[in-house]
Amino acid sequence: MAHYLDGLNEEQKKAVTAADGPVLVVAGAGSGKTRVLTNRIAYLMDERGVSARQIMALTFTNKAAKEMETRLADLLKTEVYGLWVGTFHRICLRLLRMEGEAIGISPDFVIYDDADQRSLIKSLLKQQGADERLTPAAVLCAISDAKNELMNPEAYEETAFTADEETIAAIYKKYEAQKKANNALDFDDLLLYVVELFSTCHEVLSDYRERFPYILVDEYQDTNEAQYRILRLLAGKEGNLFVVGDPDQSIYAFRGAKIENILNFHHDYPKAQVYRLQKNYRSTMGILRVANALIKHNGNRLEKELYSDKSGVGDVEAALLPDEKAEAHYVADKAKHYAEGGKYRYRDMAVFYRTHAQSRVLEDMLQKNKIPYKVFGGQKYYDRKEIKDTMAYLRVIMNPDDNVSLLRIINEPRRGIGDTTVEKLEDLSAAHAVSVWRVLDDHVGLEEMKSAAQKSLGVFTELIRELRLFALDHNVTEITAELWQKSGYKAALEKENSIENMSRLENMEEFLTVTADYDKSARFEAEGGSLADFLASISLSSDLDNFEESDDYLTLMTIHMAKGLEFSVVFLMGMEESIFPHIRSILAGRESEIEEERRLCYVGVTRAMDKLKILRAYRRTLWGRTMYNKPSRFLEEMNIKVPEKKSAEPAAKAIEPKAYDSFSLGDKISHCKFGEGVIVFIDNDNGKAKVAFPDLGIKEFLLAYANLEKI
Repeated sequence: MAHYLDGLNEEQKKAVTAADGPVLVVAGAGSGKTRVLTNRIAYLMDERGVSARQIMALTFTNKAAKEMETRLADLLKTEVYGLWVGTFHRICLRLLRMEGEAIGISPDFVIYDDADQRSLIKSLLKQQGADERLTPAAVLCAISDAKNELMNPEAYEETAFTADEETIAAIYKKYEAQKKANNALDFDDLLLYVVELFSTCHEVLSDYRERFPYILVDEYQDTNEAQYRILRLLAGKEGNLFVVGDPDQSIYAFRGAKIENILNFHHDYPKAQVYRLQKNYRSTMGILRVANALIKHNGNRLEKELYSDKSGVGDVEAALLPDEKAEAHYVADKAKHYAEGGKYRYRDMAVFYRTHAQSRVLEDMLQKNKIPYKVFGGQKYYDRKEIKDTMAYLRVIMNPDDNVSLLRIINEPRRGIGDTTVEKLEDLSAAHAVSVWRVLDDHVGLEEMKSAAQKSLGVFTELIRELRLFALDHNVTEITAELWQKSGYKAALEKENSIENMSRLENMEEFLTVTADYDKSARFEAEGGSLADFLASISLSSDLDNFEESDDYLTLMTIHMAKGLEFSVVFLMGMEESIFPHIRSILAGRESEIEEERRLCYVGVTRAMDKLKILRAYRRTLWGRTMYNKPSRFLEEMNIKVPEKKSAEPAAKAIEPKAYDSFSLGDKISHCKFGEGVIVFIDNDNGKAKVAFPDLGIKEFLLAYANLEKI
């Protein structure tokens, strides 16, 4: 038996050695899906004689891609060259660098990250004179949703119904035009343009179908419409498309993920082979019983039931606490107890919550108890000002026509270029239909400005020219050090010896570690090594790629961030109606939204290896108001009995609610005059509630006198 089959269970072996053609592997949580994917590649190469250059493997995180490459090298006892493995965005970036000119995309395009996009949209909203209610984040969300559905500005404009949507349609057009002028793409463009490339350039598609007859996809349940189309085009109707995923862990609908892609796989590919991985290697059987019981309440799924050889004592516990402070104290106390007991370290434990707002009280408690912790999903390293400024300089060095980056650093550090001068530059750029850099480099209309402004702009222009010349024959680390020195950026921070600036200088030093690592690795790779590739690699990094397990701290994160991770001990906070499931899902009134919340809960439960602590509070103050929420419906579905109100009363005498406090956010009620409605706001301390009635709007009541009845 081949070594790549060693240690696999029977179902894993069947999947790894499946015949050619479409294959769907329904892989439950902790069932070894990465191992199956990796061993499948080894099997194709070792047993079927498939060249690494004929295989493309697509993942959703850089971490997963690196893990696959490392495991494959271990299996085959040699480094693997020629294999295309990476995230959808990274693979699409590579395709567009190589083939994008066929659809009019210059190979030296830059990638706008979230901050760059917000900056550009903010500017366009201002030009449009749009209502201030329409935020850059809302506009970007709408544009991203449109792109995920493969809608260009014209298609979006046709569907615009409200005044806001018409404004967004206009912004969308200008946004695309500005990016084109700046030779820039955003993340969604990477997918969108590959769909266009494969759909319109049949020779290119034919070449890549021939080059990559074997395509493997991880986390298929998370694919959106654009990713789905790319795979359909690349694999063809009966191609060797090997996908692994779990509809029970589809939790990214808000990002455009379509659970239908995996649920309908056997309809898209009628001859598909289907395998189910149900043996879990992560969790105890007690935890899996809870997970299985919960997820069975979903209708949109592919049937499977996880099982495990692991048994545990007290592996699932539930607790009702008086309030959110007591809940936080419970977590701190238990975590400290486990850490001091020696069996677990803080890094083996995690606290999950539905929303970021729930972490504040917990953080206060952990600080008070001197427990080390890290909020995962907080400010990212690459979002710090000094790093964003450095990245902007590097982008301008590579592509000076990038208006967003150029305007970010034109007066960083201060060099006498004020807002009025910048506005004039933007006006000249728009009037002459050229980039701001063209205005500067060709002196377009600069004679209209004051001599002091012209002088400052001249110094800046010469700086960029010199740095671009320097970049031609130096690596990224040398370019970075040079730009800090020549621009005076580093000297400006050193001049003011403040703690804040010292911290910024330390972050900049850490950035040189990043560039040095890149330069070192680039010397040993056949491709890459350019400034463009470095900037792309940073832009495509994610929070999970930076997740380090070496430090000993308690991990705090929303459940959405927990996907793909595992911990010996998991605390699941806020198991209450309106918190989890979230009030938005309840008010939406659609079962699909509740099912997604249930899948999210399932993901949280299945991250736990040894112990799962499920917590809810009797009273909770959150988002500036106090609530007495009902137990989450998920508790009953998991067959978990949480202590009733009586058990919490001894510790909650000071917060005993009034008789009318039986109402909760999200309750459906009936009123003798207005009919049926839903409670959308409740203030139990003052006995007030707001109820939304169809066709009548929102009415406010004093609960003691309103005679509301629960439905």
